[in-house]
Amino acid sequence: MDARVLARQIKCGEWADLLSPLGNSEALKLSEEQIYRQIVESCGLTGGPIKSNCWLDIYWTASWVNALLASKIEPASTVVEIGAGMSSNFIRAANGLLGSRGRFIAANLNRQLS
Repeated sequence: MDARVLARQIKCGEWADLLSPLGNSEALKLSEEQIYRQIVESCGLTGGPIKSNCWLDIYWTASWVNALLASKIEPASTVVEIGAGMSSNFIRAANGLLGSRGRFIAANLNRQLS
């Protein structure tokens, strides 16, 4: 996901459903450039440490949404996540695109994560 494109989209309110109401209202107070810097700094895109915050969360969820769109996923499809981890980013992305008739299946051989 291009961080500049995401910053522009957040500023336009396109990802409001991925932010908490408070996070969305706070984000809209920022300029597009400030949003971009928050994303880049939070995601470690310039080599710094990764911060676990709302900016990292929206970056990864938006990235999965774009990956699924590029895969031409249709509503009501079944999507399988191989090697599912502990984050909910892929689940939220799939849920938003698949609709109520879609199915999400997570596969992982790690007993601690299952």
